[in-house]
Amino acid sequence: MNGSWTHEELQRCLTQKQQWVKSKTNQNPNEAATKNACIEPILRALGWDPSDDEEVVPEWGKSQAAGRADYALITEHGGHPIAVLEAKSLTTTISDKDVIQTLNYAHSQQVTWAIVTNGLSWRLYDALKPAQWNERLVWSIQIDDFDAAEKLSQIAKSELPGLKERLERIQDAVVLKAVLERLFRHPTAEFVALLGKESGLPETRVLELLTRQEAQMPSSSVSESSTQMWSRPRQTEIHQEAPISSTRISDYVWVGDAELSFQNTKPVAFRFGDMVIEADTWRTVWIMTARQIFEVDRAALIRAAKADEFAGRKHRKIDFTHEGMRSVSRVGPVFVELSLSANDCVKFARKLLEFALPGTTFDVSLQKLIP
Repeated sequence: MNGSWTHEELQRCLTQKQQWVKSKTNQNPNEAATKNACIEPILRALGWDPSDDEEVVPEWGKSQAAGRADYALITEHGGHPIAVLEAKSLTTTISDKDVIQTLNYAHSQQVTWAIVTNGLSWRLYDALKPAQWNERLVWSIQIDDFDAAEKLSQIAKSELPGLKERLERIQDAVVLKAVLERLFRHPTAEFVALLGKESGLPETRVLELLTRQEAQMPSSSVSESSTQMWSRPRQTEIHQEAPISSTRISDYVWVGDAELSFQNTKPVAFRFGDMVIEADTWRTVWIMTARQIFEVDRAALIRAAKADEFAGRKHRKIDFTHEGMRSVSRVGPVFVELSLSANDCVKFARKLLEFALPGTTFDVSLQKLIP
């Protein structure tokens, strides 16, 4: 098999396997059945050939005593595996122990990638990354997730060899962006001098433009893709907030009491960490928190869309679908419910920050009491 595959073929396969998973809800397919009916067909749709035991090698390992992987994925016959795959039965919940064992084995054999799956859930780990085991997770998806095909395409036979370099470039870009944001918020003398030299403007004018209240920071700019509003006809209202601006922390009186009621009040701004964002509605506080999280760590926002912390009595506050939501904004790949009370807006903003950026401070500044 030459490793060719297409997104359309992969999506068709995932749709079929979703139906298989649903059909087995009340059954208990064992590991062999899960491999045969679900895992191997998905590998095949990704360009791997499970019938070629020199490409998808079952029970790969130097010895039984040293441990063996359910599969090793090898791009060239006779070559070293690029990934090991640990398979579980459909009804087996992937445990921390399963992941740690797989990572330890991959690391000991100097295999770059480790995949753990029960057919429905798939996880990709960077086995050689110098970090704690849970920090080596690249992504975790279920085959019925909206981005399942996009994520799984990264472990296609033709894609996996260059994946590490692509991920490193993305991470480097994230680091560079964070440095630029920090320089725009807190310009150094060297940065001001450089901008003055390149622009031909006096340094005093550069500093004025950078620090004036209405200056827009890079992290505060809202891209077209992250502000696109989606609606459900008749039932879902759509909204779009005005652009936001950064302001000095000292300009406001901050309230950090998590127990305070915010009913019958209006905000003027809120802050987390060293970021200050103007907001004239509590809904803006909530949605802009989600957007800033997406800018800083989009994977965290995606995890929030699956987490129990954001489940409501009738529907989730962050989800991959807007089903049941009354008023929504789309932030990247997820929908955020906007129809919340003032207290819930603040509560879920705090909760999202704690979930995505643990230890980050969160405060609001009140404009006035509403008569």
